[in-house]
Amino acid sequence: MTDQLRQRWAANTVVYNAWLTIPSPWSAELLVAAGFPSLTIDLQHGLIDDPTALQILHTIDQRQCPVFVRLAWNEPAAIMRALDRGATGIIAPPHYRAR
Repeated sequence: MTDQLRQRWAANTVVYNAWLTIPSPWSAELLVAAGFPSLTIDLQHGLIDDPTALQILHTIDQRQCPVFVRLAWNEPAAIMRALDRGATGIIAPPHYRAR
């Protein structure tokens, strides 16, 4: 499915993506069943915490629906954790340096 997503992006085709802010794997399953071609788990502004994100990633079969993770912070550990858990990709806020 990830290859299909890349092909659609390359063809400049619209790809709909559902954003998950409710901390429940069940809501993710409903969106996949409704036919969304990709999902994003929002850890930045939603109510989803790290353990729930792991449950969602394990519940959704990434071969049927790619799942992205929007991180709360742009930190290497958070990026690696999301990818190690099975995220197709990540969305990270800009990295700011304290001055």
